[in-house]
Amino acid sequence: MPKPAVSILMPVYNPHPIYFSMAVGSIRSQTFRDWELIIVEDPSPNPAGKMLKNIADDRIRLITNSQRTGLISQRNRTIFEARADIVALMDADDIADHYRIEKQFAFLADNPKIDLVGSSLRIINNKGNVIGYRRYPTMHDEICAAMPRYCPVAHPSVMVRKHAIEAVGSYRTYPAAEDYDLWSRMVLAGFRFQNIDDYLLNYRFHSGSLSKGKNARKILICTRLVKKKYWWKVMKWHDRLRYYGESLISTAPTEAILFLFRFLTYGKSICLNTDLGLAQPNNENHYHTIL
Repeated sequence: MPKPAVSILMPVYNPHPIYFSMAVGSIRSQTFRDWELIIVEDPSPNPAGKMLKNIADDRIRLITNSQRTGLISQRNRTIFEARADIVALMDADDIADHYRIEKQFAFLADNPKIDLVGSSLRIINNKGNVIGYRRYPTMHDEICAAMPRYCPVAHPSVMVRKHAIEAVGSYRTYPAAEDYDLWSRMVLAGFRFQNIDDYLLNYRFHSGSLSKGKNARKILICTRLVKKKYWWKVMKWHDRLRYYGESLISTAPTEAILFLFRFLTYGKSICLNTDLGLAQPNNENHYHTIL
């Protein structure tokens, strides 16, 4: 089989049948066709193979582990299995814009000095309705300036040169915020980032992802660990003010954490939107660091 131009990486554990099917469908409907989709699955009551059995597409590679390995091991195996020099990250409950892979691949081809490109996000609920938007700093210097304060790159929107991830040792074991840790190491190693100011991913915000208090609390705590490890010495006064504020937030009641998380991440529109959906999607692999 010829080497593809892009390897799309998707770790899966106990996927929601509708969300997972929509995520895979959004990859199969890309305008850019020269890709492989690598799905690394840990065994669960809802196997991805059962949901893929009626899809005849040899570009999809399903790799099922014999036992539970955890999200970090799954992510690193997708990188190891990737045959392309460029990889795109994708989660099993988000929806890629039809032009996502085409636009990001063209961007990296036209900008050989850029190693990683992300994008803005549309925020959708469990029904697929758009309930908000999330934009990020675009230029490398702006991204670097934001790093001590928050994670300025949306993990599931990323396309990156494979060698850049491998050069810093790929993902490390974190209870959460493993993406923030990886981006920090890459930036400090001299790799260059940029975000496209286009909405190339529909990011699903629902009750099974960040809206559970324990997950939001876990991400908040791990985000502070990354800041302390990599960015403490270059933090400005307002960065440290936010750092200490997050410490106070992490001790707050669950509902207060959720409200403040939504406000800091997405703004007032998400906080006031009560139609986030109550369905439990049974997917533990949707812990994105966007604080």
